[in-house]
Amino acid sequence: MAIQTAIQDIPDRDIALLRVTGEMDFDVRPAFQKALLDLLAMPRAKLIVDLSRISRMSSVFIGTLIDSGNTATKSHKTLSVMLVEKLATVCRDSGLDKVVSIIVAKAQ
Repeated sequence: MAIQTAIQDIPDRDIALLRVTGEMDFDVRPAFQKALLDLLAMPRAKLIVDLSRISRMSSVFIGTLIDSGNTATKSHKTLSVMLVEKLATVCRDSGLDKVVSIIVAKAQ
């Protein structure tokens, strides 16, 4: 299994967007962590992780997102995560919304 990641820089809106596609199983955690570190290094105040094309993910990724949210806050940045409704509910139940903003993606 693998994920594909791409960062889009939108300087005129002070946003950096990380798009992730593929399956979020345990084997791709290092690639996901690297992509998040690259996003956090961007010189933008607003960081968005687009996981709207992910249909399932392991709870270990929620922990990774919480860590990234805390890192963003310490750097005076905001981190938002875009998810489908089903995953957004799971992430809210886990407390992710206390650290990052959760955006519910419209059905495609």
